Amino acid sequence: MPMTPASKREVSVSRVVWMMAAVFLAAMLSRVLSPGQSLSLVWAPAGLIFAFAWKYGRWTLVPCCLALVIWGAMANPAVPWIGAVAAFAEIACTLSAVAMFRLLLSRRTVAPDQASTYGLPNLYWLTRFYVATLAVGATLAACIGAAGFVIARLHPALNALEIWVAYWIIQSLGVLLFAPLTLAWLGAGLHDANPVPFPSRPERRATREGGLDFISVGLVITLTAIVLVLRATGHAEFVGATLLAYIPATAFCAMRRDALSTYATLTLSGLLLCTALSIDSGVLASDETLTATARVPVRVFETITVVFVSTLFAQLLQAVSRDRADAMQRLREQSSLDLATGLANEFGFEQWIYRSDASRSWLVVGVSMLVRGRIGALVGPLQLMTMRQLIADRIRMFGSELVARADNGRYLLVFKDEPASLLQIAALSRSFESFSVRNAEGREVMLPAATQILRVPPGPRPGTVLLLSTLASLQQQEQFAMIEPIVHELTPELQSNIQDIARRKDQIRSWIAANQIELYAQLIEASRTEDRSAQIDMEVLCRLRDDKGALLPPAEFFDIANQSGMSAQLDRQIITAVFEWFKRYPDAMVATRKCAINLAAASLSDPGFLPFVRAALTEYSLPAARFCFEITESSAIDDVERSRENVQHLRAAGFRVSLDDFGTGFATYSYLKRYEVDEIKIDGTFVTALGSNSIDTEIVESIVRVARRLKVTTVAEFVATPELRDHVKRLGVDYVQGYAIGIPQPIAQIYAVLREAQQRQTSA
Repeated sequence: MPMTPASKREVSVSRVVWMMAAVFLAAMLSRVLSPGQSLSLVWAPAGLIFAFAWKYGRWTLVPCCLALVIWGAMANPAVPWIGAVAAFAEIACTLSAVAMFRLLLSRRTVAPDQASTYGLPNLYWLTRFYVATLAVGATLAACIGAAGFVIARLHPALNALEIWVAYWIIQSLGVLLFAPLTLAWLGAGLHDANPVPFPSRPERRATREGGLDFISVGLVITLTAIVLVLRATGHAEFVGATLLAYIPATAFCAMRRDALSTYATLTLSGLLLCTALSIDSGVLASDETLTATARVPVRVFETITVVFVSTLFAQLLQAVSRDRADAMQRLREQSSLDLATGLANEFGFEQWIYRSDASRSWLVVGVSMLVRGRIGALVGPLQLMTMRQLIADRIRMFGSELVARADNGRYLLVFKDEPASLLQIAALSRSFESFSVRNAEGREVMLPAATQILRVPPGPRPGTVLLLSTLASLQQQEQFAMIEPIVHELTPELQSNIQDIARRKDQIRSWIAANQIELYAQLIEASRTEDRSAQIDMEVLCRLRDDKGALLPPAEFFDIANQSGMSAQLDRQIITAVFEWFKRYPDAMVATRKCAINLAAASLSDPGFLPFVRAALTEYSLPAARFCFEITESSAIDDVERSRENVQHLRAAGFRVSLDDFGTGFATYSYLKRYEVDEIKIDGTFVTALGSNSIDTEIVESIVRVARRLKVTTVAEFVATPELRDHVKRLGVDYVQGYAIGIPQPIAQIYAVLREAQQRQTSA
């Protein structure tokens, strides 16, 4: 076993001295626990020497075996060389066992970083340890030791085979009890010469299940104490029944305790059982009184068998329990990670918050991409995963304590509350002012982000939901302004405001779930008089009625529906309400040329949406050609393929499809490549500035040119004045919508006005 640089540094006088002392005292202990003059029941030095050599390197054999030579000269003055025989046996045992153990472990393919992080599975390590130490090392040591005992004639009543068996047993028990205990106590280090599946000291304290378990440990020690008392008082006939309970007691302890506690309990109880034999004068007399008919006393065999079997069983059971606990821990760790980026997810963020130092304040930073609702559509589905990883790599650069991905385009960071952290956060904010990635067409797509900072004071930690809600509210209040981030204090007042907002959101969600929808609509008019007809065009703009009867505008509840995953449900409620209304008023359907209904991205990507629309159309017996579904360019369409298929199927079923908010996205014209649409609705932000901003005029003109080339109708929204209506008409826009045409009003009122106008024309 080669010495690593780390093991060479660890060679020190103090380590040599304490290892020699440990081996010498262990040998003395083995002799004290001997019921005969020269017969040990547990050879403790065997376990210590193997553990030292496995953890620190083979150089440890020199001081350890020197200690055995000294012990042998002192313990057996008549045969002083017996210590050298024991030392030679341990050298052969350790070298062969270590070599075999390393060979067995090498047959399992484990990445070095994985081995150092999690360690080899306990059961795998332990079973190979048994093969190497008990089958190979102890066998070789028994051959050498038995030969020395036969030559020295220390046990004349036993033949060579019996001496070999006895030596093998005491060697195996010594390794079995003391090697795992010593390694568990020393712990596993990243720079150890060989892998050890036991946590290091800090990790061991952190992962222990709650300190000493007095129930299981006390049960094992109590049973061994009972055996000791029974033997000391001459009631050995009751020992067998007590030992029957010892094995399940050790198994109970193994299932409840970590490796160190389990191995310490097994070793202590095994030594107590051997002590019971040593104080029982009837077990073995002097070596000279051993006869051929009593060479292996029943009491000795019974005790050794129980200790050996219970130790094996408990260690294996503990290894299985530990492996299961490690597997569950890895599952918990994986459940707290975002698989797309390797960052923590919301659950991981919550776990970190609860484990964080409550005596200090922290800075929780929210980074939200300004176009996070359109990232999938902007960069394309193939580049989406790459883009997420690029953002994660960028955010990792700023030295935060934790980075988590909350959802698409929103990230959370935690910094220590200190001036250096504020500088890092400012650099983070500036780095996203010009952050860009390449989309599917190879063009640069700008992905700027806004940053919010929340100072969490010392004391009880707020919940993750409250932190996320607070950051989201701050983002909405600041309207994603690209300014130097401001540190907001998580004060009781702010928490109260956020909780009020959360309660308001819960109310709105309940009103959506209760389908408290009121149908409103706004007229759309042809910009040229010659294109106008008796039939009307309109867009459905619904309202939500609260419990007091007040109406909420779309801006107040559509975002909440999207955030809550209720947008698809809301779309279906609106479509059903529109279809029911036209079924109830067939004359209104006849008077309608186009009824536009907005669709959220969740509906467009929903595989069940198209069957729902077809079934509703059949149920209410309405013409599909009268309806136009508006898909919003600024909405999040991550499943581009499915949404494109749904658009194609909608058009094939006779519906028209309009592309709303056209011009606001960085991938505006790529939408026209992905989706075949009947209409383009120019975003109102370009329309309202016409006449005062030449750039907006050029943008609208370019959109009109592209639309004519594709033979697609154009609609300008937010047309609030007659002058603006005339302007968009001169630019060639086909239809206009806005307050200059009509304000949103209940859908029934629109048709009532239409009927009155028709009646006036008839009477005139």
